Amino acid sequence: MKPSLFFLLALLLASTVVDAGVIELRDRVSVPAGSVVRLGDVAAIHHADDRQAASLRDLPLGPAPAAGRSLPLSYDEVRQKLQARGENLAAIEFRGQRQVMITAAATKNIVEPVKADVMKPEPVFKPMREVAPLPRVKSATDVEQRRAETLLVSVLERVFKPTETGTSVDFECELAPVDAARILPCRPEELHFSSAALRSDVATPLTVWWLDSKSDERMTAKVMVTIKPRPQRLAVRYATPKGFPLRPDDLMWVDADDNDDGLQHLGDAIGKETTHNLRAGQPLVPNDLARVPLMRTNDIVTVVVRRPGISVRREFKALSAGAMNDTVSLVALNDPRLRIQATVTGYREATLADLSPDATPASGLRVEEAESSAPPRRSVR
Repeated sequence: MKPSLFFLLALLLASTVVDAGVIELRDRVSVPAGSVVRLGDVAAIHHADDRQAASLRDLPLGPAPAAGRSLPLSYDEVRQKLQARGENLAAIEFRGQRQVMITAAATKNIVEPVKADVMKPEPVFKPMREVAPLPRVKSATDVEQRRAETLLVSVLERVFKPTETGTSVDFECELAPVDAARILPCRPEELHFSSAALRSDVATPLTVWWLDSKSDERMTAKVMVTIKPRPQRLAVRYATPKGFPLRPDDLMWVDADDNDDGLQHLGDAIGKETTHNLRAGQPLVPNDLARVPLMRTNDIVTVVVRRPGISVRREFKALSAGAMNDTVSLVALNDPRLRIQATVTGYREATLADLSPDATPASGLRVEEAESSAPPRRSVR
């Protein structure tokens, strides 16, 4: 019973290997120049299902290199092509080389014809326990992936320059964990990006490449890169004292955070005066500025009352300061009991609009009678 049981287990193990499918990468192959390289050109494929085997052999991997040139194809790239087509990688065993070198020949002669592999299956498969498994590619942890993406951002900031003068941008990278583990040991000066036009807020696929320190082979990885303009805020160009009216030459743009409540429009700062001393380069916030008052407390103000066909002017003293279109309190010069509320319309000028066409010019005034004490009695001797 024991020999029979051992034989059944060995037969079951061998059938499982066949059903799973085996892809064995070659070391070097030669393909016709200008052709499309398929999986059957670079690997020997064995599968229990002939239709599935033919489908795997027909999988396109990319264009062949130019005549007389060579192109490396890695084990990872083959796995990515299979995964993109929806193949179950868990059901496929990979053997052979981790990289195959593809050479384009001037004539269409292939070193190992595909048909020979199709018609000549291997007589006996070795048990899986006797086949040395390919080393698994280590994936990076979340911390290592962020470090690799930060490394790529530093390279992008050195290589790519914004097309708009004076505009600062931030780079964002998305990298696969497997590629992050490969890139992390590299130094910034060893990484290079393929040239591409980057657009704002649009993820662009780029290729980063470097030379392997052991084999001097060119390694590549795909990176999704997005650029975002940094928010800009207004700031004073020079040290500015309190009460200084700002002009366009006194302002400049500085980088800020997204949640910064600084001023973003020139109209919010030009023509206003500072409410306190500001240092050079300090970003402006609304509390730093105030509108320039056209009248101040105790200024002599001309008040104009207008109605159709009539315009009355009278001088008052300002009880409060105000800028354009502000409402201020005024008191008549010759009568302290007459107080009004008027709208600032110019430098030391205010206006009262009479809404009643039949009223007298004085009826449009809002008058506040101040409490007055009885006039002092005069003693007559």
